[in-house]
Amino acid sequence: MKSPLSYSLYEYGAMLGIAMLGGLVRWYLAIRKGDAMTYSLSALIGELCVSAFVGLITFWICEALTIQPLYTGAIVGVSGHLGARMLVMVERAGKRLAEKRLGISLEETGNAPLGER
Repeated sequence: MKSPLSYSLYEYGAMLGIAMLGGLVRWYLAIRKGDAMTYSLSALIGELCVSAFVGLITFWICEALTIQPLYTGAIVGVSGHLGARMLVMVERAGKRLAEKRLGISLEETGNAPLGER
């Protein structure tokens, strides 16, 4: 099995590029919809960073599951487009899996640290 350090820069560049393209499309669609915050450069940079992170994690998951490279590229692009929503989806799936496997409830108690929610 490969480690994260055994992939070439070309492979990482291609996957990050596809993921970031998904994030760019999301940002562009938000501009067309008229969201005021999307006009800032920091919003674009934030969207690209989140998309790159989610795309990288998705790439590793696809590789671990030995998904074919063309499917991997498509899944990475879609996950890059979803961005932060993809992280929430993965978190929910992980909670359901943990609850099912461990038989414990991971519901939020509402006692957020420092009053955050």
